[in-house]
Amino acid sequence: MANLIGKQLGNYTLTQLLGQGGFAEVYLGEHVYLKTSAAIKVLHAQLSGQDDTESFQREAQTVARLVHPNIIRVLDFGIAEQVPFLVMDYASKGTLRQRYPRGTRLPLTTILPYVQQATSALQYAHDERLIHRDIKPENMLLGQQGDVLLSDFGIALVSQSSRNQNTQDVVGTVAYMSPEQIQGKPRPASDQYSLAIVVYEWLTGERPFNGTFTELCTQHMFATLPPLREKVANISPHVEEVITTALAKDYHQRFGSVKAFANALEQASQGQPPTSVSSPDHPTLLAQPNQPYIAAQSGQHVPYQVRATMPPSAQLQNVTPPAAFMPPNNLRPQGPGAQGQPNNPYAHQAQGAKHQQVQESRPSAWGLTSRQLVAMLIGAPLCAIMGYVVSKTPRSLSTFVFAFSFALVYFFGTKYGPWVGMVTSLAAAIVEYFFIFILYPHLSLYEFCMFYMLLGFVASLAFLRTRGHYRSVGPIAFAVGTSFAGLALFVVGTNFAAQVHENILLGYPRLNSNILFLIGQVVRNVTAQVTHITGYVRSGLIGLVLLVMALLISNLFGKPSNAR
Repeated sequence: MANLIGKQLGNYTLTQLLGQGGFAEVYLGEHVYLKTSAAIKVLHAQLSGQDDTESFQREAQTVARLVHPNIIRVLDFGIAEQVPFLVMDYASKGTLRQRYPRGTRLPLTTILPYVQQATSALQYAHDERLIHRDIKPENMLLGQQGDVLLSDFGIALVSQSSRNQNTQDVVGTVAYMSPEQIQGKPRPASDQYSLAIVVYEWLTGERPFNGTFTELCTQHMFATLPPLREKVANISPHVEEVITTALAKDYHQRFGSVKAFANALEQASQGQPPTSVSSPDHPTLLAQPNQPYIAAQSGQHVPYQVRATMPPSAQLQNVTPPAAFMPPNNLRPQGPGAQGQPNNPYAHQAQGAKHQQVQESRPSAWGLTSRQLVAMLIGAPLCAIMGYVVSKTPRSLSTFVFAFSFALVYFFGTKYGPWVGMVTSLAAAIVEYFFIFILYPHLSLYEFCMFYMLLGFVASLAFLRTRGHYRSVGPIAFAVGTSFAGLALFVVGTNFAAQVHENILLGYPRLNSNILFLIGQVVRNVTAQVTHITGYVRSGLIGLVLLVMALLISNLFGKPSNAR
């Protein structure tokens, strides 16, 4: 980015470059009329369209509403030549990184006030449903009285999507990033993790994890935290326990709130084991999306070993998680000793842990879990009931009622796997056979059940690829495709079997073993069903539309079946 000194952005003239990095440049600006000073942060992210502009405006409006003594205020924002900038309070004392350069060790008594002020600001932001996402010493400024002022609230969301990222700055940010944020799913506990990394660095003079982008991501997600006592011999066991808890890989195992982390650290610094993971006066639990926070009654404590519940599906309003961080192609290791890539000492451990994680989150498609058994117990009666309703429905309405029967078979198969798909389709077939018997008097119950189960089985093949996860267009389209294939096999198969019985087994002379004539009969029957009001094909196609609606609705009720 070109030097902007002397340029005017909004009502401010840029007079001095204060700092720069891979995400933004910060200038000292003077108001053209009031002659007051402000810090002008010019982001490197280019807003390419109306959607980007509106997204940045919403983010800036959200941040501007934060009013707290330990948060740098956003006074104004604007866009100049598609480049966004923000006008913020000017903190003339610099950052905590400037005051304490890398390698500096601080006593806990110096660290505690910084942590208490930072957590006060973070807790306020979390209560306003905003995650900082980029806690590090560079974003902790000093006020006139030496108080901590957090900057860049929400700016990481815009910066991390910039196409002009500098590798060094990306590594500097990911060095403090939680495992879930690396995966693109930040939450309030992510800020707690980042702050705990800062505390670890201040106590020991170095961050717990170091390396390239890939190595940092791997270590944050899988590597064991280097014990504090090995680097600071006189560290209190209680202090180490608090920091270890805040740096748990699983965010459920951290403190219930960032304020609880600060309280526990203060308590441990006094030589007392922490007795609660929540603030005694205002313990905060994160509620479900679009619901207010739930505050426990005063004096109510949560056991230290148990983190206050924060559902995995909880998302903060007005904040959209960025895409999961992926290392640039030139930083991705191609194997041990690859050119330009040092051997990663954590590679074997990371691969083993990742393999275990995949095994846990993606169970065998042919296995039968308790969740699938429950789906069978629910799906089979539902399909049987729907089959009975179809048999009692007037012919003029049977197409639409039959569509719900097909949709149930599609849904349980694609959502819960082949076994569930076959069992639910079998239940529907047994009941519906007596209705079908009128249309195909020569089709046996065995044959009808076989083709119906084939429908459920083929539809459920989508589960082999998606494991019941339908949160994007691709998996849903795949489920519709396999369900349509199952429907086609069912319609063709039942018609073929019926024609065989009618023309061969009953000895009708007009066939004379001519297979081409038999195929022609099947094609004519299927074509007739497409246009007939009670046809299977029309019902099945309507059922595909209902399947899409059912999969979308199922996304509102937590994670997919395989992720629990």
